[in-house]
Amino acid sequence: MDSALAGERRFNFRYFPENYMWSQGMMLAIEMARWGGSAISEVDRVGRRLKDRLGDNDAWGAEWEAEARRVEQMGDDAVAGKRYLTAGAHYLRAAVYYFCGERFVPLGAKKLELYKNCLRCFRLGIRWRYPGIERVEVPYEGGAPERGAGDPESRGCDRKGAHQPAVSNSGALVPARGSHPAGGSPASPSAGTLPAWFMKARGVPGRAPAVCFFDGLDAAKELSILFGGVELANRGIHTLAIDGPGQGEALRLQNIPSRHDYEVPAAAAYDYVASRADVDPGRVAVMAFSMGGYYAPRATAFEKRFAACVAWGAHFDYHANWVKRRKQFESGGTRVSAPHYQLPWVLGVADMDAAMRKLEKYTLAGVAERIECPTLVMHGERDTLSPVETAHQLYNAVGSKVKTLKIFTAEEGGAEHCQTDNRLLGANYVADWLAETLKATPPQL
Repeated sequence: MDSALAGERRFNFRYFPENYMWSQGMMLAIEMARWGGSAISEVDRVGRRLKDRLGDNDAWGAEWEAEARRVEQMGDDAVAGKRYLTAGAHYLRAAVYYFCGERFVPLGAKKLELYKNCLRCFRLGIRWRYPGIERVEVPYEGGAPERGAGDPESRGCDRKGAHQPAVSNSGALVPARGSHPAGGSPASPSAGTLPAWFMKARGVPGRAPAVCFFDGLDAAKELSILFGGVELANRGIHTLAIDGPGQGEALRLQNIPSRHDYEVPAAAAYDYVASRADVDPGRVAVMAFSMGGYYAPRATAFEKRFAACVAWGAHFDYHANWVKRRKQFESGGTRVSAPHYQLPWVLGVADMDAAMRKLEKYTLAGVAERIECPTLVMHGERDTLSPVETAHQLYNAVGSKVKTLKIFTAEEGGAEHCQTDNRLLGANYVADWLAETLKATPPQL
């Protein structure tokens, strides 16, 4: 048992009080129910089977996979009966369950299989439940080296990315490209692209604002297009949910690791949305959550075409944050969001020592001051992974004269990391702020 967790006062619901990482994984699934991505009874069915195997990540993956397969079969049965809307609902839940299982499974073939199953079911689910979501591939050319952490010459981007192989904690390469799981879809992500979903706001005449939405350390666009995109679309804003370097499909199927100069992939995302006839290029924002609380501010510090920035869960010195998280691993604690291999894998390095060295560039010191566009810093008062002081530090450093600091309290809810205890609160606050900042026109339905 994590003694720190066992001894502290509970301000937020934790499914497994003795294991923060697993509880956060359960909350990820529970909160997706708001957008049709889960059913609480099904999530609890998995949780009850895991209670006697706490901390066994292989068991975690196996039980989530079993539930995902059961629900996917319900979708297949509904298709056979030509009940397509029902089938879509089942497939969406199966997609989320496959991803939940994949999160803590060790690197290797099973992890890759689970994510491909997630993609397959997600494609089938949105076909009938969210037909306004389209698959897009954002041009992103490889080869450019990363720039220095605060390089003043980085203003504007060369729009190139650095492709490196992902590695396991043993140093072995993780299996990369393979046939795409969804029927009727491209066989694999195109070389020189970043995979994304685009949700168009319906009922909006002419060109509308758009948001480029990046993930964090251990999530994927299949979830963010729902918990972020739906609320934005309701307010007349298009959403590009994109797996950037070190994220989701870009990491798993293309072996593109993270990079500290995230203005490069962010500029690629901007170029894509600005090229669309339905997007107003003067009203494009960038948003990212969790680890993305570093990515989005970094991007807007150097890519000046963005009209607004949202740090959904703040970071300032990500290396310093991981010094503390590493101590959690080494002491046997569970107040972390992912297993020990996640960070080296995301960064494309062989081990934790190399990861820590690479993270030294992931700082907003001398960078946040360069941000000029309206900026929202949103955080939970009792964030377990990134203390609330970090949000104040980032807010104070942001150079924009138009900036907002939103701290969700334990009393109102949404006080945990990126509002995992009530994500709908965060999603609505972000969407309202962006609608006002980007002067969005409500849909005329």
